[in-house]
Amino acid sequence: MGNESPLRRLVFLQLLLEESWHHVRNAGPCVPAPVLAEACSRLRPDVLVLGTVNGHGTEDALAAIEHLRAPGAPVGMAVVIGGELSTSGRGRQDVERLLSAGFDAVFSDNPRVIREFTSAFCALVGGKS
Repeated sequence: MGNESPLRRLVFLQLLLEESWHHVRNAGPCVPAPVLAEACSRLRPDVLVLGTVNGHGTEDALAAIEHLRAPGAPVGMAVVIGGELSTSGRGRQDVERLLSAGFDAVFSDNPRVIREFTSAFCALVGGKS
């Protein structure tokens, strides 16, 4: 997953998960945090997967998780993120910030991470589809 567009990466993840018999609802790129939280409250997904390719992922994700973990938000919904989280070079610090803020898993922007992501995703949904 090199220099593809954000939309191409979203479609790739959607197809990957659908091939494993998971129902996927693709919200598209750059969904505002309040809209994302409202959609999750309405749809009640088992897992929300966020992807970032712009290097602003950590800051955008922290705003999103604040809405997604607020009172009244879906309880029991796993939230994971992957991609280019920052341009600062503070990779491990960014991962720790995201996990501390409420993310269940954080994945690097590395093509080899797909196996790790699929295994973690399947574990999070516990066999649900």
